[in-house]
Amino acid sequence: QDNQNKIEAGLVCVNARDVEGFVQLLEPGFKLHTIIKPEHLMPQGMMSGKEGFAGYLNMLYTAFPDFHIEQVGIRAGGNMVHQEVVIHGTHRGPLVLPNGLKLPPTGIKVQIPIEVFHTFTTSGGVISSTGYVNMLDLAKHFGV
Repeated sequence: QDNQNKIEAGLVCVNARDVEGFVQLLEPGFKLHTIIKPEHLMPQGMMSGKEGFAGYLNMLYTAFPDFHIEQVGIRAGGNMVHQEVVIHGTHRGPLVLPNGLKLPPTGIKVQIPIEVFHTFTTSGGVISSTGYVNMLDLAKHFGV
């Protein structure tokens, strides 16, 4: 339950654009893995460290100035928390995809469902998060 509370507090920080508050939950060796399906549309990605994740959040805030995450489900067990979320936003700034491709602003409103598995250390910090994204959900918004 404590780990679930930390993830929910982190979501509040992300939606409030409190990047520093969120990265305080992360261990120094934190890794973010993105598992993108279908795989042929885009390579899988990984981001390391607090600074890497802070940069990722700031990129999302730039690409989607009205960016926010809606939590639709959460479950905790052992050292893991499974979270189901939907990212909402309007594409008004450059969006850098995991393969380095930069999409110019389109004005398109997006809703992207994502499942995330957060893993905690025994001391209670988040050591990794693995997000599963269906690229067809994103591609349909952009007509790709």
